[in-house]
Amino acid sequence: MEMVLVTEPDEFLTSVEVAMMLGVTVNTIGRWLKEGYFPNAYRINPRSRSHWRIPKKDVDAFIEERTRRRGYFYIPTKSPDTKAE
Repeated sequence: MEMVLVTEPDEFLTSVEVAMMLGVTVNTIGRWLKEGYFPNAYRINPRSRSHWRIPKKDVDAFIEERTRRRGYFYIPTKSPDTKAE
């Protein structure tokens, strides 16, 4: 009997999810993608300008690097679109 190794696929996030997670705009995520901050990210359709998939491990590495360089990394408790009441 042949053994098959089953691995869990990497968890991927959309640029909108990453923007909400980091408290920045989707445009900022787009700029960071172009600058190479998320090296394993890919477009679902390379001809499209949207629909990115960003590995959660890249986001975690980004946060870790920013924390290491700055000594902290602020992650907001509310999304940037939420209005203060």
